[in-house]
Amino acid sequence: MTLYQTDILETEVKSLSNTLFAERHSIFQQDSVPAYKAKTSQWWLETNLPEFIAAEDQPSYRPDLNLLDF
Repeated sequence: MTLYQTDILETEVKSLSNTLFAERHSIFQQDSVPAYKAKTSQWWLETNLPEFIAAEDQPSYRPDLNLLDF
């Protein structure tokens, strides 16, 4: 596992998914940083989250989906 997977996904994302978003419909989205698109990261998301936008489904540029990415 990479540091991203152990420090961010396992610790933060999984915790929030199980607590804060447990009762709500939510979709996890990442930007196009290489660590986010790694096969192991995509596998982790597929295994541990109910719904997420896979790297191959990420739009190349969608300002409405990347509100804080400016």
